[in-house]
Amino acid sequence: MMNMQSELERVAKIFYERSGKIEGRDLDNWIMAKRYISVWYGQKKAEEQSAAAERRRVSIAVPKDRRQHAAQAY
Repeated sequence: MMNMQSELERVAKIFYERSGKIEGRDLDNWIMAKRYISVWYGQKKAEEQSAAAERRRVSIAVPKDRRQHAAQAY
């Protein structure tokens, strides 16, 4: 995975190109990229937490000898 600086640069460039390559909007593109990445990683983190919670729920609900099989389903 890219580091945050590289990801911001990549997304800001996409916004720049999609806006018609208007000069002087560097800060606007950068701010939009930061917002986009914040939302994207926030959603991704929520999905990961949800999946982890589901795995915990399964490990509690399933008898110990069947947990390994249930964990492999994910």
